[in-house]
Amino acid sequence: MKRTLLIATAALLLLAASSCQKDGVYNPKKKISKIVYSGEGLSMQGSYRELWKWEGNKLVSRAILYCPPDTTYLYTYSYDGKRLASIIYKDFLNDHYCKTDFTYDGKYLQQADYYVGGILRSTAKFTQTDGKITAIDFIYLNLPDGSKGSFDNNLMLDMLMPLDLQQNEACLQLKANSKSGELIFKVSITWDGNNISKMVWDYDGYIKTNEFTYDNKRNPFCGLGVSWLNDLNEDYYLLGSTFKVFDKNNILASKYQDINRNTTESVTYTYTYKGDYPTSCIVKIASDSGTTSYEYEYLN
Repeated sequence: MKRTLLIATAALLLLAASSCQKDGVYNPKKKISKIVYSGEGLSMQGSYRELWKWEGNKLVSRAILYCPPDTTYLYTYSYDGKRLASIIYKDFLNDHYCKTDFTYDGKYLQQADYYVGGILRSTAKFTQTDGKITAIDFIYLNLPDGSKGSFDNNLMLDMLMPLDLQQNEACLQLKANSKSGELIFKVSITWDGNNISKMVWDYDGYIKTNEFTYDNKRNPFCGLGVSWLNDLNEDYYLLGSTFKVFDKNNILASKYQDINRNTTESVTYTYTYKGDYPTSCIVKIASDSGTTSYEYEYLN
């Protein structure tokens, strides 16, 4: 299976919206220790495991393993007090290493800076309204040799852009002609209480939307970050992820629309619960004949 799935399920952690807890703090009541996910359709083929390591109330690492059980990807989290300060990501299959640092303005997340080989590659800037993130601006920077940072599925911030926008000729040309530090694309976020009801991507007029509905149970990923903002991605390896890290509740359905192409896609999520928390989820993409299943284990 493509490694884009793994990066999609464990890419950039840009922390939490205040609907779960304060920015930079992920301390859920029930803490995940293990996730197993497997699939039989286009959305996933094969089986993966995630092992989560905690020290007290802090998540210190997540190891992603593909069968046979070798550590394939590793995320290590560093803190400043209770707040997440940085994430180091290692891809052992491709000998890839990168780091994301976080900056706060008072109690709110202000900026995330992404580095490869010690070189700043891209930046995400956050707008907060009434304690919730309502907009994210993504800025890509020139490398020292003058070349533009390319769209690359290894890059945490690049993974937040829908894949078809990454590959669109007009978008690539726009990016190639842009100047260092120029805004590349913007995400706007609409809330309904403590859940995101709608997201809109705008890449110089290339517009995509995604609308969501939810259950009334507790979401164990709430507060983990905007790691999985790529719900709008047309790539099946990314579309059906269950990791919705802004929302208080668990997603039941999402509807995707490409405004320029006038196309739609829908995804449904069916859960098994123990008390207020899910223990498993089956994801079905409307245009995919197969399904993807997730099973969760908790420390407590």
